[in-house]
Amino acid sequence: MTENDCDEPPMAEDAIPSGAVWLTEAYSIVIDALELHPDKTVEIDEDWLDILRESREFEKTVGHDPETFDAEFEEFWHLQKVANIFLRCALENNELRACTRDPRTGETLQLPASGWLSAEWIARRYVPSGIWRDHAIPEDDEIPGPGATLISGQLRPIFFFLSEFEMWLSEVFGPDIDSESRSSDTPVEGERPRDAVKEAVSSLWGRPPRGVHWEERNKQINAWLRNKGCKEVAARTISRALAEMRGGHK
Repeated sequence: MTENDCDEPPMAEDAIPSGAVWLTEAYSIVIDALELHPDKTVEIDEDWLDILRESREFEKTVGHDPETFDAEFEEFWHLQKVANIFLRCALENNELRACTRDPRTGETLQLPASGWLSAEWIARRYVPSGIWRDHAIPEDDEIPGPGATLISGQLRPIFFFLSEFEMWLSEVFGPDIDSESRSSDTPVEGERPRDAVKEAVSSLWGRPPRGVHWEERNKQINAWLRNKGCKEVAARTISRALAEMRGGHK
């Protein structure tokens, strides 16, 4: 971080509207889309592509355990960096709308299309390999974002409306990205994948969890599904199910 943790404003754990997905959930869906479409060329500025390449090379020099940081893990580590830049560039280019909520009025506020990319990443030629929080700190070197999320002395969580987010995904990756018809997304015959995910979430946490990293959350959900004899589901299916649960949809 660019400042000491004790100097940072507190991060509120506000609720988000029904039919919305957290910033971290949206990020996990982008990773999933990039994995499913490795042949898809996504639009990223050439300068950022250079920084991503240099960041990838840097990771090879920092002493990762070779038994865990093998070629496959290196590829996924880099993919997470690409997803980080790709999502933030979409926000900077006004291709995607991020929002927060004013807790005093309940009003949804559209966030500015600036401040999502850190100048430190350019200076250091390094990109973090993840989006770990649903919050943003202006000019931060790990979780940068616009200052408009600071409301009443607290940083408010960032979210997207699922319908808008999925429309953007379809424009980028094609209409098939929204399909749940892949065999790996069908847990049991006659059951929607999202229904199985909701059952898993209810069993594991009672309601959509907060404070659980999306990778760990998805891992636990898919482990629960396997234990029940179901097939694993994609990150986007999990996020859709969670959005429906927050909105009270069946």
